[in-house]
Amino acid sequence: MSSIGQLPISHFSHTAVRTEATADAVRRKGPHGRVYAVMKLSGRDTVQQGDREAVSRTGDFVVLDARPSVIQTETGGALVLDLPRERFEAVLGPSRLSGVLTVERSSLPRSWRTHTSGT
Repeated sequence: MSSIGQLPISHFSHTAVRTEATADAVRRKGPHGRVYAVMKLSGRDTVQQGDREAVSRTGDFVVLDARPSVIQTETGGALVLDLPRERFEAVLGPSRLSGVLTVERSSLPRSWRTHTSGT
């Protein structure tokens, strides 16, 4: 894990995998005061949290809350920004409303899109 100042950033490369964070696991080990902004560098992910589902592809962002979830990934990679929930919610409102929503690459500013490749 690296950081920019106090902002932890992780880079993941992975093969196809399915992971599940159960309510019990989140309660025991979950960092409850955190929200994660995930940028897909390659591949495709499907995330389910509660009644929401998001599909992210290369260049997309998805926001994940530290809650029970199921994540199905294809071979690929991602950058994960580990954000303090309090600061995230002060700017964007409750994380439960913005969690598991994909910001597609095509809706990002053009200058951001040139830094990722893919469909």
